[in-house]
Amino acid sequence: MPGPARRSPSGRPGHIAREIDRDERVVLLALGRRLAVQLHAAFADSERDLPAALDAMGASIAEARVRARTLNDARILRRGERPQATGGPWLPPELQVHACHGDYLGAFTDLAAVGRMAFHTCLIAPVPEDRPAPSPRDLALALHLDGALWTIEHGGRVHVFRCRRAHTGSQSGR
Repeated sequence: MPGPARRSPSGRPGHIAREIDRDERVVLLALGRRLAVQLHAAFADSERDLPAALDAMGASIAEARVRARTLNDARILRRGERPQATGGPWLPPELQVHACHGDYLGAFTDLAAVGRMAFHTCLIAPVPEDRPAPSPRDLALALHLDGALWTIEHGGRVHVFRCRRAHTGSQSGR
């Protein structure tokens, strides 16, 4: 499957480059967290199966590539479908260029705060009792990757938009 389109960062308007950079950072953050868990488990297993561990890590990398492509496609689609009418919920002027991503939910201190907000406002389905609840940071990453929320860092805060067209098959309960 092809990856995200290669581009020259200087060849894009600033706000689009920031959107691309944010999606790429979210993909890499989530991948790094997943690989860290897999590496920790492989080192802790006294009867480790190196080929199986490497296959699992390869599968995580392949999933990250799919997620990157999905985010790229969704970002382009949202930009193309942006509302032509002005108005809507209040949005800080410096974030107006990102309004195509959905309704502005506010600014948060970090991704963990975004995850706690999502949990407390019931933006996610309940986690089945047989699975541990994800950490707030992992939850925020999953919601961005799933296309339910879109986040961007600006002015030392994480600004959150609720995407109008959330992807199906939510992974946020992982």
